[in-house]
Amino acid sequence: MQQLAVHASRRGVEIDVTTNADRRRVVFAHQDLADRLTEHPLNYQRPDQWTGYIPPAMWQGLPNRSPRRDALVAIYEEALSRSAQGQVAA
Repeated sequence: MQQLAVHASRRGVEIDVTTNADRRRVVFAHQDLADRLTEHPLNYQRPDQWTGYIPPAMWQGLPNRSPRRDALVAIYEEALSRSAQGQVAA
């Protein structure tokens, strides 16, 4: 998969090679972010029901403007930001 990403990148195409497990690990390191998975518009009964999947940015050639996707991206990006800053959940 990494080779595919490098090949695509050289041609100006970005491919997300992050796995669902990677995304879950990053988000679940912050309990408040994991808890947001149970809020609208995601509405999981428990945070651990989220597989780590984030729908693609493009769907059938059009931008994916799903509120669920937007919420997942926001949660994941916040988790990445905290990780980059060395913040660990208390």
